[in-house]
Amino acid sequence: MKPLAVAALFCCAAGLAAETPRLPVLSLRYEVAGGSEEDEDQGELEPTSLRHTVGFKVAEEWSDRVATILAARFSRKEYYEQAGSYGYLALDPELRLALGEAAGLGLSGLLKAVRFDEADDLGESKDYLALGGRLEVDWRVNRRLKLEAYLRGEADLQQSEEKSRQAYTVGLALTSKLGAFSLGARYRGTGRGPLGAASAAGVSFYQTGSVNVSWDLNR
Repeated sequence: MKPLAVAALFCCAAGLAAETPRLPVLSLRYEVAGGSEEDEDQGELEPTSLRHTVGFKVAEEWSDRVATILAARFSRKEYYEQAGSYGYLALDPELRLALGEAAGLGLSGLLKAVRFDEADDLGESKDYLALGGRLEVDWRVNRRLKLEAYLRGEADLQQSEEKSRQAYTVGLALTSKLGAFSLGARYRGTGRGPLGAASAAGVSFYQTGSVNVSWDLNR
């Protein structure tokens, strides 16, 4: 029996060694985005706001099929001629699982603290804490084309229960690689509504879309 036990322990140790996590990958990203509205009199778009976002991410692969990601983001949006400027700090832990060779599944959480420069019309703070989760699936159609979709739920916990609200977001992304270049198109639709019987938050819905081009200097 002893030889069998030693062989079993050796096989377990070999399996654990094969699953040794790789060195984590660190990334830093900066984004700037401008907002604009149409001037009804002039019929032209006028700049109304500017947003700066800095993101930091640590990704670690524990095996070929399991990876964990911890992302932190700081964003600041300033309006030029109106109140409402704010900033937030968000943490997003994520677990990613590979489903075969062409598909993947991601489960993540959200913790976000939002702080506004001004109080509301009644002099009460508009700051709040957001808690949520996200389910994401991705499918590599072929070697150059990738499709991603996600569903996210979020609860905004205001200091006043009347202002608390919930939001649900659907997102789609399509990415294509052409040599050293990567082309992407994204869509996001978000619906918001009251959270709890005491909430008086209104119902709203908005959509955004974007396109992007990136260049890999290593290729």
